[in-house]
Amino acid sequence: MGTTTLSGALTLSGAAFNEAATVVVASAASTPIGAAASNNVDISGTVTITSFDTVADGINRKGRFTGALTLTHNATSLILPGAANITTAANDRYEARSLGSGNWLVTKYEKADGKAVGGVTTKALGFTRDTALASGTQAVTGAGFKPSAAFVVALQHQTREMGLMFFDSTFGGSGYSDESASVVDSYSSKGTLYIQEAGANRYEGTISSWDNDGATFSWTRIGAPTGTLEITVLFIK
Repeated sequence: MGTTTLSGALTLSGAAFNEAATVVVASAASTPIGAAASNNVDISGTVTITSFDTVADGINRKGRFTGALTLTHNATSLILPGAANITTAANDRYEARSLGSGNWLVTKYEKADGKAVGGVTTKALGFTRDTALASGTQAVTGAGFKPSAAFVVALQHQTREMGLMFFDSTFGGSGYSDESASVVDSYSSKGTLYIQEAGANRYEGTISSWDNDGATFSWTRIGAPTGTLEITVLFIK
């Protein structure tokens, strides 16, 4: 069937305007949704997408994803809601418009689970640390994402010690430590969790790296603290 060009308004009376059946296109670094012979284009596969194909300005496509992959945000060539990468899931829906020259704007993205694109993601995890251990690092994994902030609560039940800390990848942090016989409030641009015992004995922790599945804590032992810390961390993205 050839191309029909309309220069005026198209009026339909008593009839439906039916689009072509959905076409499924396999994900690729440059996924060719523009070349598909339908406005309705589902994207299959798990290959990371960094761009769509080059087609004329004004072409629109819509559809869904059938699996998990990464849509890579680019401020020029693949503009995504929230100006950040999106991890897709089965039955997520999208709408996109070509800006020409291989550039696309994703005008709409709806997640199948109803969550907002670019919304806050959190994960709470628990772990322990023996304060008799020498200074060292401890990787905490299981977040499922790379956090940008964390709220940490550390308890030592035997001696009734507690430390609270908020860590942020740019701000640093501030915290509070309560020991049965004294109270120590502290702030550090580096962000330090204090577990204060009597005298000069204390255990300090910082987040030394934000990792793809959690974070790495760096612990410093000062004096001779004892006991096991029970720690809960709320990772935030």
